[in-house]
Amino acid sequence: MIGFDTNVLVRLLVNDDTAQAQAVRELLEPINDTPEAVLLSDLVIVETLWVLKGRYGQDRAALAGVVDLLLSVKTFAFEDRPTLEQAVTAFRSGKAGFADCLIAVRNRRLGCEHTVSFDKALARQPGVRLLAASR
Repeated sequence: MIGFDTNVLVRLLVNDDTAQAQAVRELLEPINDTPEAVLLSDLVIVETLWVLKGRYGQDRAALAGVVDLLLSVKTFAFEDRPTLEQAVTAFRSGKAGFADCLIAVRNRRLGCEHTVSFDKALARQPGVRLLAASR
């Protein structure tokens, strides 16, 4: 198994540098039929979505679609597929950012009673409580 850095995954997805995108495709070609040959860490996925939103202006639906696409590629392995699947479902149905959804889902799966946050959008997710600050 090999791991991808964010810039490698972004080149593959957006093809904004044709030489680099081609290098990624050539790397993948001999292992395309190998299950879980490439690790996409949670950090790489979060950072990739941040780049796609900030640099390329992709909206929530497009970002959720990217995660769905990545999850559908058998060559890709993930730190915790069920957590990622639950996070994209929460992201798709709510208003919180993907990273926040991933944090909440991961915390829940790791046994946290709840996650506290000042983020009102995230606090709408199951297992998240809004932490109020007194003024």
